[in-house]
Amino acid sequence: MDFESWKKKLIPSEMKQVWSEIKTLLNVDQNNLLLAEEEAKKNNFTRAISILKKIKADSEVYQEAQSKIIQYRLTFHGFLLKESQIKAENACFLEALSFLLQIPSESELYSEAQNKIIEYKQSLKEQEIAKEKAIQDKIDEQASLLLEKALSLGEQEKFYEGLKLLREISSKAQIYPQINEKIADYQEAIKQQELEKEREKERIRKAKIDEQGNHLLEQALRSSEQNKFDEALTSLRKISSEASIYQEVQVKIAEYEEAFRHQQIAQAKAIQDQIDEQANLLLEKSLNLAGQGNFSQALNSLREILPEAQIYPQVKEKIAEYQEDLKQQKSEQEREREQLLKIELETKASQLLESATKLVDQHSFSDALDILIAIPAQTQAYPKSRELANQIKSNRRVENGDRAIVVENFYTTHSLIPKNEFAEPISSKADGKLLVIEMQVENLGKETGNIIFSIFHVTDENGYKFDSISDTNLYIYEQENGFSSNSDSIRPTGSIKILKVFEINSNSQNITFQWKGKSINLGKPKHFHQSVTNSPVIESDDFKISRQEKMIHTTPASNNNGKFNSINERVEVGNRAITVENVYFTDCLESTDEFDDPIFPKTGGKFICVELTVENTGKETGNIIFSTFQVMDENGYKFDAVDESEIYLYASELGFDATFESIRPKSSAIILKVFEVNEDSNKLNLYWKGKSINLF
Repeated sequence: MDFESWKKKLIPSEMKQVWSEIKTLLNVDQNNLLLAEEEAKKNNFTRAISILKKIKADSEVYQEAQSKIIQYRLTFHGFLLKESQIKAENACFLEALSFLLQIPSESELYSEAQNKIIEYKQSLKEQEIAKEKAIQDKIDEQASLLLEKALSLGEQEKFYEGLKLLREISSKAQIYPQINEKIADYQEAIKQQELEKEREKERIRKAKIDEQGNHLLEQALRSSEQNKFDEALTSLRKISSEASIYQEVQVKIAEYEEAFRHQQIAQAKAIQDQIDEQANLLLEKSLNLAGQGNFSQALNSLREILPEAQIYPQVKEKIAEYQEDLKQQKSEQEREREQLLKIELETKASQLLESATKLVDQHSFSDALDILIAIPAQTQAYPKSRELANQIKSNRRVENGDRAIVVENFYTTHSLIPKNEFAEPISSKADGKLLVIEMQVENLGKETGNIIFSIFHVTDENGYKFDSISDTNLYIYEQENGFSSNSDSIRPTGSIKILKVFEINSNSQNITFQWKGKSINLGKPKHFHQSVTNSPVIESDDFKISRQEKMIHTTPASNNNGKFNSINERVEVGNRAITVENVYFTDCLESTDEFDDPIFPKTGGKFICVELTVENTGKETGNIIFSTFQVMDENGYKFDAVDESEIYLYASELGFDATFESIRPKSSAIILKVFEVNEDSNKLNLYWKGKSINLF
């Protein structure tokens, strides 16, 4: 189908659209022609040819585009030829060649370009030869200048500086062979200069040695004139073997050594004479003192005599003789002193018994008991003191029905402070004071029941009557200090400690305790000026003494080469710190409760009890301590602590805290750790969290 037939079949709208597309295609090729002309005007012939090649063969302007391509190629090759000529005129032959090499062999200008290439290559070679000659001329000129300066320095014997200049001359210089010879000459000259310097140094060193030797010889001569041969020898022996006077010095040394030996012999004889003279004087003095019966001073005089004295064998015999005399004398004096002490002790015991009797008459029973405790058992007043003490004690026990009470301790104070940080202090009111009574309650019946539900009263010398106080904080204080509550149970024949607190007048002195119509005259109580926080007591013999009085404090041995901490030294690990306060051995842990069995070592050993202060150094409340403690003896045996449950009652009666109890930050508690060790264990160390404390 021809174009006309195809056009007739198109509807007007479709025909219009197709014609528009054809026009657009014709316009694109025309635009490429124009764009190529613009690039050619800018001498961008390669770009112009590339644009023309985009015009397809079926385009109306295709033939024109091909003509333009031929034209632009020829013009481009002419442009390259012209640019190469400009570069050649400026002696830039490499750049000129780069332009010519772009002209292809099919170009009309190719033959002319090849001729120019041959011409420019020859010119480039001549140019390189000229550059190399200029460089060589410069090297030779610089070499001549450096050689001239080096020769000048050589004339001034500054060979080192001259050598540096010679080494700066290039190996390409024409005179370089001559330079190598000069370098060798200067190196040899420098070597000779160094040798001369060394020889001069050696001359100076030997001169100094000779000067020092002469000075020391003069010193030695002056010392010998003063008979100070030891100083003279010291000076001579300092003289060097290199000194020119060394042989002369050796002769002098032999001479002075002989003189010094004779001098020492004379001095030794003078010293021996002095020792013997002093020894004779001291021996005579000791004989006089011994004649007066003063054997101690006589021995002191004899011991001042030196072993070098000729009479020293005689002195040793006298020392043994006087020691025996002194021993007999001391035995006699000891017997006399013991007799005097016995008389003094009996007198003191009688005075104490008399004072205690007066205090009983004044109803000051506690003070009387304190005095009676101090009376020694070996005195004649002791039986009477026991009788009076038992009388005071029996006066403090009353029975009523199936219960009996024994007042064990009483005192006054202004306040009782629980250790629990959330509890309030128990304080006296209305300008009064607190009366604290510690007592044992006994179950005389045949059935278990509450401890006691009775009401207690106290009266003073003025007839005032006071009831016991009841307070939650007091209950906490009682529990902390090992006292039972009235509502607790007590078995038949059992006994339990309770605490009763009364608020009395500040001027109340003579106290009478009342219970179910029974009365106990307590007398005048002691007063604690400081707040009482914890005052547990235990029974020893027939009297009450504090825990501190019962414990036997053992002073530890000195530290083992600084490897151990000492008792009373604080040891801190993590958020806890411990301090060993007291250490003692015992064969039995005995409770004050008659119904609690004593605790004995299970394997035939012995107990070591360690009292510890534990501090909470952290910022949170927690258990006192859960760490494991061990002790190790001098034989390397390790022992764990006895199970705390076994000694809980014993420790609580003594006022120690249980390790599972709480301790607030920045506060402390006292605990007891008990270890069963071997019978022959004596020197022990406590181990806690990698720390060691030397206990003995």
